[in-house]
Amino acid sequence: MNAEDTTKKDTTRYPAGEVIFFEGDIGNEMYIIKSGEIEIIREMGDSEIVLASLGENQFFGEMALFGDTKRSATVRASVDSELIVVNKQVLDAQFKKVPEWLVIMIKTIAKRILTTGKGIKINFSVNMQYSILKAITLLLAEYGMQEEKGRSINLTLVRQEIENIVGITTDEVDHWLKKFNFVNLIKIVSSKNKIIISDEERIQNFLTYLVLKSPQKDTAEGTIDQDTFKSFDRIAKLISR
Repeated sequence: MNAEDTTKKDTTRYPAGEVIFFEGDIGNEMYIIKSGEIEIIREMGDSEIVLASLGENQFFGEMALFGDTKRSATVRASVDSELIVVNKQVLDAQFKKVPEWLVIMIKTIAKRILTTGKGIKINFSVNMQYSILKAITLLLAEYGMQEEKGRSINLTLVRQEIENIVGITTDEVDHWLKKFNFVNLIKIVSSKNKIIISDEERIQNFLTYLVLKSPQKDTAEGTIDQDTFKSFDRIAKLISR
């Protein structure tokens, strides 16, 4: 593409099932759906959650043009689709056609969204791991259902309630749930939209461990043996990676 083409909107075709970008990818463009349909996906446990489906004239990936270049979810074409690719040069060219005050307003709103999503957090008494696991145990006590392999709780409920209780974004909730699933503190079964807790005592002990490792260790309710403590040390290192 030569210099004269940099402000033209390119279109790209994606057959059904093809991934446009993966969660965690770095991107510098947004997409407008000219035709077809895409689905926004997040992998959870042994399966995936479809967070949203978008169709003609809708758009996605727009925050990449305002400083948040890391993709927060995977996007896949659910049917054959044609997308308009808008990069920063195209956006800047369009901004030149509208009043400056409108450009300032759009960029300010985008900046506020980024700040709200990333910069505002509550101060927790122990740490984020403790806060989220504690919230899960409280939700399990109120809404848990007995199953053969333990007790389960609705995954959507957990995601929404932790976002409200702990004061973090849904992306951050999913980030921590994946980590707890990885170390087998919880089991995410996305295909059935639930989380299974097979050993509640283990989670309670891990909560005690987190308090004992914190400056608030004098407030710990209960104790754990040395072998369990060392085992949780290894788990904590895995979670912290």
